[in-house]
Amino acid sequence: MSYRILLLIAALAAALLSTPVRASEPKQEEQAAAPKNEAVPAEPDKAYVEARVTADRHTADPNGTKYFMEIFRPQFQERHADTLTRCTETVQNPDFSPFSFVAVIDAKGDVQKVYLSRESNMGQCLALGLLADKFPPPPFPDIHLPGDMKLNR
Repeated sequence: MSYRILLLIAALAAALLSTPVRASEPKQEEQAAAPKNEAVPAEPDKAYVEARVTADRHTADPNGTKYFMEIFRPQFQERHADTLTRCTETVQNPDFSPFSFVAVIDAKGDVQKVYLSRESNMGQCLALGLLADKFPPPPFPDIHLPGDMKLNR
C-alpha cells in the first residue's frame, strides 16, 4: 500500500475520532428544505450548523453512540479511504483544507443527505461517494452522523 494511501487512511481515522462542535437546536422546516439524495455544500451556514447540532444530539444518545462507533465509523473508514484516494486522483486541484460533514441516514440505511461545513472539491467528492453508500439500518430514522476531515497531501 502506498505511503499516500496510508496517510489518507490515518487522516480518515483521526478525523472520525474528533469531538463534534455544539450549536443551537435545528428547526424542522429548515431541515426539510434540502432535497434528498443531494450533497448540500455549505459555508458554516445555518443548515450545516443545525445538522451538526442534530448529529451531536444523535451521537449523545446511547443507541446513536453505539451505531456511530461500532457500525458507521468502521464501515466509513473501510469504504471511503478508497473514495478519498480516487478523489485525489480525479479532482482537479484538490483542496486538502480541513472540512466537516454530517451524513443523514434514513431508516433503511440509505444516505439521504450530506451537509458540508464549507465549499470544498474534496468534500463534494467524498459526499458523492457517501450518497451512493448504504449502511445497516440505524437505531432511529434520519440519524445524523458527523465527520471531521483533515486530509494529507
